[in-house]
Amino acid sequence: MNQNIRQMIPGKGFSPDYMQLARPARASGHQKRSSFVDQIRAIGGNKMSSNNLNDLAEVCSNFLARKKKTFSAKILCDLAEQNLPEPVQQFCSILIDSASGLISATAAETKEIQTIGHDRDRPRNGISVKEAVDIVIRYQPVRRVQDHFSYTEHGVRTRWQQDNSQIAEALGDFVSEEDVSLARRILALDWLEKSQLRSPTEEQLEFIIDSYHSIRVTARAGSGKTETVATKILFLLHYVGIAQYHILALVFNVEARDDLIQRIRDLENKAGFSTKGPYAVMNFDRLARGVVQPQANILKGSELSKKIKELVYLFLSEKNENSELIQQFMLTSFQADWNK
Repeated sequence: MNQNIRQMIPGKGFSPDYMQLARPARASGHQKRSSFVDQIRAIGGNKMSSNNLNDLAEVCSNFLARKKKTFSAKILCDLAEQNLPEPVQQFCSILIDSASGLISATAAETKEIQTIGHDRDRPRNGISVKEAVDIVIRYQPVRRVQDHFSYTEHGVRTRWQQDNSQIAEALGDFVSEEDVSLARRILALDWLEKSQLRSPTEEQLEFIIDSYHSIRVTARAGSGKTETVATKILFLLHYVGIAQYHILALVFNVEARDDLIQRIRDLENKAGFSTKGPYAVMNFDRLARGVVQPQANILKGSELSKKIKELVYLFLSEKNENSELIQQFMLTSFQADWNK
């Protein structure tokens, strides 16, 4: 299981049904193995062969009883290489990660694995079997949300732009808004990691993945605002699948515009993406001109000076019916300045 998942899954309470599954009975070895079999079936083990199911249940029992560490390491490593249901693979990965040294059967054969701490249920430097089951069971609603987001229409993840409450209501059955939010963060972090882009802070991540709220970002200079905006644009383009002509980025001046465009291109090159430009990044003057779409050209330099002189002569000439009023206004203004 991705390390991000274990760190991000909240440790809140589960529904009574889930809690019942996550608590093995304190009983004999056979009864404990039977309880573990039931728990593994609850996370997809019903699709495993009976041999694999019993082997994994025995590993759980061994973890609990602090025995057969080498044997358990071999089974876990063998199971990890098989085509097991994904939740069961995640469960095995958690058990392997939780016990230092349970990395390969070879390591287990050459060195006795020190997995047992003072807590009878907890491997040293790791987690208990119950906690591993808890995590996998807790992850199931998140997995449902991830499957929900995988749906595309013409290459666009249209469901990504739905509100968390809408998705939770549509999926139902123990899926909460927190599950939806967690699924978004996990998917985005996985995409950023695979794209070799910088891992954002929690606040930056919320800004990047949110495409259905208005967000105001306030931060000091040099804190990474431009890169965060550029990353969000790439996320919308290359992960969500939104076309570039549906994304507009506004800045205050031409220098900021050029900086943002260059940052987008740099990140695209770093991630190995095919460019989807040109990008609609513009200052407010450029946006206004694009909306008005004037037919005349913008005058600059000597042409602008010439046109201003022509307009002045026109207003002061006898052909202009208001020329006397304009002349009187100019003389009054000049006289006021002269008398100061």
